Amino acid sequence: MTSSSANVACVWGANGISGTAMIDYCGVHKGGEYLASCPFTEDSSRHKGLNFYYIQEDLLEEYAGKNNWKYIITRPNVIIGVSKGNFMNFAISLALYACIQKEKDQPLVFPGNEIAWNSIIDHSDALNNAHF
Repeated sequence: MTSSSANVACVWGANGISGTAMIDYCGVHKGGEYLASCPFTEDSSRHKGLNFYYIQEDLLEEYAGKNNWKYIITRPNVIIGVSKGNFMNFAISLALYACIQKEKDQPLVFPGNEIAWNSIIDHSDALNNAHF
């Protein structure tokens, strides 16, 4: 394994994919001119400015080209579905919030800000991801 491919394997395995990764990838954390197009599609251009994930993709593309293999990058954002023994799931979080609001006899209101309310957010099903 070459030095650059070792870096790709190390970084890729260490970071995994998360909702935060997608936010960073599309530039939402920077706002304004840095935002990627919406909806974000496979052929969308990269947002302006530096991005940690672009470096990884460039290294991966270079290595794949030199070694005659292909790759695919997937970025599930919010994952809905079964997560055995793990309550870090959007659906469970929402249900817990609703239960707490009901127990406190308070209305179920959106807990985020206006930017989050007006954002388009994609969701992926856990079973669909498993089959992928």
